[in-house]
Amino acid sequence: MADLSKKPNYVNERPPEYNVEMSEGESLHQTTYKLDNNAIRKYDLHYGYVSLADRNTLRDHYDGQYGHYASFSWTNPPSHINSGVAFTVRYDRNEGYQEETPPVGHNAFKVTLVLMKVP
Repeated sequence: MADLSKKPNYVNERPPEYNVEMSEGESLHQTTYKLDNNAIRKYDLHYGYVSLADRNTLRDHYDGQYGHYASFSWTNPPSHINSGVAFTVRYDRNEGYQEETPPVGHNAFKVTLVLMKVP
């Protein structure tokens, strides 16, 4: 389990999500099912504009975890929500690694990672 050590510029904790499924019966009556009792907690790690080397470090970590497959330890940096608390997380299935390519002639990449807390 490889830790994510590069500190982001800022962290955004998303509102909790709940694993709920809805189905419609024959009379168009909707039935709601709660599939899990635990809230899904997600964190957006915003790195702003980083160098090519830092971008490669972040991307290598994402690739090393096989995207959202493997979990790892992440400690929320000081001055953020739940600062200094270590969590076991994995990358979000749909939004785990996001990157904005710089304009031609620039060497700074805007990187955002989305982590999901493992219950």
